[in-house]
Amino acid sequence: TSGVTLENMTVTGDLYITGGVGLGYVTLNNVTVYGSIIASGAGESNEGDCSIILKNSTAPEMIVDSLTNQYVTIRSVGDTDIGRVYVRTDTYLENRSTGDYGFQYIEVDGEDGTQLDLSGNIHEVITMTPDSRINVGSGTVEQLTVDENAVGTEITIAQGATVEVLNLDTATTVRGEGDIGILNVN
Repeated sequence: TSGVTLENMTVTGDLYITGGVGLGYVTLNNVTVYGSIIASGAGESNEGDCSIILKNSTAPEMIVDSLTNQYVTIRSVGDTDIGRVYVRTDTYLENRSTGDYGFQYIEVDGEDGTQLDLSGNIHEVITMTPDSRINVGSGTVEQLTVDENAVGTEITIAQGATVEVLNLDTATTVRGEGDIGILNVN
């Protein structure tokens, strides 16, 4: 349900965030998940904030796959550390974690046309999905790769945003006024 905060706990299996959240929000504060965090519910919060807020929480894996195709918004802060994030439906990821923490590896592997919006400091992103749309709104993405299977992908890098290394393994449209450090066109 919306407005729930899980705090100072360990989940030995998977943690499901389901449709009961609706357009509300859920906060995980000092939560350790040994399985996967599976976000199959939630959406863009009507509270004006992200629908899933991860504070000082850890998990080896997170899967974002909204059953109702809602645009899911997720923010990490503090010492949150998520090893891998699999994006299967339209998603906004904001990394406000400290240092090398946050979303370590993000893979877009949803249906054709899946959109991923990014903000903050992101380590590594790869899209495997045809016609995907990757938008770097602010902050820095250390490495962004468009896999050879992701034909028709569009990348937008907003003014003030940076992609340090951009790897294009297929023809890709790149737009925006942001910066690219190294561009590898394969």
